[in-house]
Amino acid sequence: TLIFSVLKILLIIFLVQFGAAGIYVAWMLALAAAVLFAGRILGHQLGRNGRFTPTLASLNGLWGFSLNNYVAAFAEGLPIMLLPLVVISFYGKVASARYYMAMTVCGVVYLISVAGAQGLFSAGSRSSDEFGLHLRKAVLFITCLTLPSAGLVFFFGTDILRLLGDRKSV
Repeated sequence: TLIFSVLKILLIIFLVQFGAAGIYVAWMLALAAAVLFAGRILGHQLGRNGRFTPTLASLNGLWGFSLNNYVAAFAEGLPIMLLPLVVISFYGKVASARYYMAMTVCGVVYLISVAGAQGLFSAGSRSSDEFGLHLRKAVLFITCLTLPSAGLVFFFGTDILRLLGDRKSV
């Protein structure tokens, strides 16, 4: 995720001059580089010298899991995708822009819980015997970072939005 995010930002700086196509190309190039890097690391971890050769038999049990994971991820993102459309249809473009900017700021705070959950998943998959300990650490991590961040957004949200543009902070 770090490689994808950093490359995406760096590439967008150079490719934004090509408009939407440049942004799309930057996104896809960063994604391809991150996937290749992750595949290389995974290949070395599995002892395959960076080569992945799937067989049909090895993929049999993964289809159901992959479909369920895809549906869950899509359902998780559905409110974020639909709410701006609802806001624009009821309140107009300006309200939708304000809403979208506010949700972007809140999304940064939301990433704290996502990072904590991913850390818990990673630690729990390595050592299920210590799951309780990992769970307490994840809850502590999420709480100690989310509460102050939410407080900052609550008390200084207007100022944060003002940094993104005067009209959005109204």
